[in-house]
Amino acid sequence: MKKRLFWAMLPLVAMPFFSCEDDEPDAGFDQSSQFQEFQAGEIRLGEKINSPVTLRNMQRAADSLAQRNGMVLRSAQQLEATHLYVRFLPKDSAEYELLVGDTLLDPTPYPWDYELTEGDSYHDPSLSHDAYQWQYTVIPAEHDLEQYNVRYEVLEELYMPNEMFDEESSTSTQSANEETAYLKELLDESVRQNAPDQMEPTETLRKWTPAATIKAYDDILDAYIPLDGVKVRITTFAFVKKTAITNIYGQVSFDKRNRDVSYSIEWERDNWDIRDGGTQAYFHGPDDTKSAWNLNIGKGTPKSLHISAIHRALLKYYHGNIDGLIRPSKALKVSYQEGADPDGSAHGSTYYERVEYLFNIKPEIVIYGKYLNYKDELTECLVSKVLSVTFHEISHASHAMFVGADKYKATFIGIRESWASAVQWYLPNILYRELTNNPALLGEIDHENNKQLWPIFENLHYSPLFIDLYDDENQYDGSTTFPNDEVSGYPLGFFNMIISNLTSLDKVSEYLKNYKINGVTDAQIDNLLKIYQEEWKN
Repeated sequence: MKKRLFWAMLPLVAMPFFSCEDDEPDAGFDQSSQFQEFQAGEIRLGEKINSPVTLRNMQRAADSLAQRNGMVLRSAQQLEATHLYVRFLPKDSAEYELLVGDTLLDPTPYPWDYELTEGDSYHDPSLSHDAYQWQYTVIPAEHDLEQYNVRYEVLEELYMPNEMFDEESSTSTQSANEETAYLKELLDESVRQNAPDQMEPTETLRKWTPAATIKAYDDILDAYIPLDGVKVRITTFAFVKKTAITNIYGQVSFDKRNRDVSYSIEWERDNWDIRDGGTQAYFHGPDDTKSAWNLNIGKGTPKSLHISAIHRALLKYYHGNIDGLIRPSKALKVSYQEGADPDGSAHGSTYYERVEYLFNIKPEIVIYGKYLNYKDELTECLVSKVLSVTFHEISHASHAMFVGADKYKATFIGIRESWASAVQWYLPNILYRELTNNPALLGEIDHENNKQLWPIFENLHYSPLFIDLYDDENQYDGSTTFPNDEVSGYPLGFFNMIISNLTSLDKVSEYLKNYKINGVTDAQIDNLLKIYQEEWKN
């Protein structure tokens, strides 16, 4: 088994010594490689790693060097720990949020001193499944661990002096420095003693470019589509963490390196944080590789696939074309739940609608991965369903942020849900129009949510009201089941700018009549709203 060096995972240190003018061709985006379809799986621990940069191993290497010619003056040198490999065990959400909110810690829920398989979850067998997991990190030795007031364990003392900077930042001055040269020799000696299979002669090292292409399956297109805006992280051989964001082609690349890297995905951005239940959603990719990472998140991976759909919706709402709709004014925390909601019917919720917070983390949005179908069977949600439901819930959050929580709650529920339903119908159509020129597909997008054929009395609050004001379809059949929709042409952006005033159906009627668009009459507005006035009785 190829041994992964422990020094491939820690933050901070790198080496300026392994550069060569005769570089290998830049690997870049390896489109010739077959994409790996990621399947659901828990991260498994493999072989324990004997890290070359533990204090004891580096001291032993220093003692060996001291016995060689010209090194007598260093024979009495006693190394001191520069960093600590630590794990924390939060007992509740408050402690967990404290740890993950500290940018210095930037912990992971899986250990760094073992070979790891790829996966999107990890469970310590010594802990219960509903408990918070150990959080692993490396910090400077002088950092005050007691300040967090969270249970912790120091797993290893490490020796990684600051002279070992990231490899691509090396300079000729650094390379010529005697102390730097010694540290290079010291690390090489420790590698020879503790991980000889990883030792390469300095002169044979060649630079390469870490790169990744991330795609996810889409059921509407029946194809893998590139994931834009994904935060990909590499961890270098010298414990340096680097992050970069994928482009519209799902591609990301990093500065050239000499040594292996490990890849991972962090499902977060400045504007949002996606949680797997109550903890950070992540994806641990390949370890210790000099190859590009080509990943397809496939149908066999419902959790990661659903999380990728949530990411797509968030990226669109915050940064994409949404035709004038109001974007959320604050960052959102979105919790993904693999199961169904308590009664099996809801696909998502916002904290503005809930009495209690789920997972004790106060997520603004919760998205469920399963629901009960008409046969009362627990069913996986389609990717397109998760996508549209996320749009629905983001619109609730955006609405509440815009008008304030109190006024939002005072708004009649039929108005709130009809507005979110319109957004849920409208934005996927925009998104898919940008992905395909096939208009036939647009009718397949979570089709039930255009609600043109939904009897009002069966779906009382989730109505097509705002959709009817926009579209040119009249579903009226002469009965009292459907609204008489002779109104069209109101863009959705027209409403969201004044949604703060539309707290009741009477307010909607008043506004439509005061700001009629060409061709619309008061009588047509009355005919459209009649069925809602009868059914809502607000």
